Amino acid sequence: MTDHWKPLALSDVLDVCTKCGVAVNLGCISEKEGALREELVLLRQDIMEICGEEFDLEDQWQLGIVLFEKLGLEPVYRCESGYRVDREHLMEVDHPVIQRILDYRSAITYLRCISEYEHTARNGRVHPTFTITEIGRIVTSNPNVQSTPQAIRSIMVADPRYTFVEADWRAMHLRLLANLSQDPELMGLFADGRDPFVDLAAMLFGHDVREVTSAERSTAKAITYALLYGGRCPSLARRHRLATDVVQEYWGAFLRRFRGVDRWIRKTVKAARADKVISTITGRHLSSVGVNRESIDGGTIINRILQGSEADLLAEAITGLDLSFRDGGNIISFPIHDEILVQSRAGWIGNAIELLTDHMTSVGHDLVVPMAVKVMVGPNWGDLHEPTANEACA
Repeated sequence: MTDHWKPLALSDVLDVCTKCGVAVNLGCISEKEGALREELVLLRQDIMEICGEEFDLEDQWQLGIVLFEKLGLEPVYRCESGYRVDREHLMEVDHPVIQRILDYRSAITYLRCISEYEHTARNGRVHPTFTITEIGRIVTSNPNVQSTPQAIRSIMVADPRYTFVEADWRAMHLRLLANLSQDPELMGLFADGRDPFVDLAAMLFGHDVREVTSAERSTAKAITYALLYGGRCPSLARRHRLATDVVQEYWGAFLRRFRGVDRWIRKTVKAARADKVISTITGRHLSSVGVNRESIDGGTIINRILQGSEADLLAEAITGLDLSFRDGGNIISFPIHDEILVQSRAGWIGNAIELLTDHMTSVGHDLVVPMAVKVMVGPNWGDLHEPTANEACA
């Protein structure tokens, strides 16, 4: 076997991704930056007019004084440094200025992200740095492509004659949980291709699965994962504008329905605290990620097991793809948590879709509940769609 066909280590594959980089549309960056600056000016004017005075919007103390003392808004949440003005607590306040404040913060986040792209681009390309954390997850910097908001992802474009092909695992952590816990009820949710989060949303909102909306599905997904990772019902209820008892009743119903999950969580947390070590789904030990602290909570332990397991499967998929992509028209651009973004040359899109699907659904080998993926294609990262029949065969 020649060196050309030897599989590379994950770090080596990521080094190649950094060297190749990804093209950015500098004109689009400039256009979005200008639009965001205009939006910030208008939002600030609106907020000051509603509040009736000038103040520093980014000063948390000043904002709290204006909202809760001068405007007299409720409910009021205090902390040692003043008032709580984070998104979670502001969402409980019913007043027109709140949405404008949240929009202002989003625009600030988008602008900072765009500025990072602008400052790190070289010759129309960005070359993100990839770091593998102690738990095995891949994080990016310069720029942090993994944290790029959906609203501005269109600044990243495929090379001429290439198309982006993105594949992401569907309900990955819930599938991992089903495999780890071997809960028959949870495994059954995946047996016939059903969307498990639609089923869970019906539980949360108390109506038939046929009546579940896309927004309700998203809420159920966010709440389920947050509770698994140690989230608190009151704060989750505030964040999603639900009654606390609704979230509490849902979690109780979840653990009663999926008793195997409940047993696995209790057993795993107890063993982790006793043995000072946790293991991923592949058997990799994670003994240096804080489990030796007596104060570590159960949600954090479960989170790290699932995050570490995801990292193992992502590494397996990426290194396998890299080997399969040799001498072809496909290039790995970068991983994004539970997704992989590649570029496919004209005539190779079908090949990329097939290889992404094969590698990402075969990871883990003996999984009772196998992984499933959704594939999207498009000319830029912000404009992806399900492949047409012609694209899938291209």
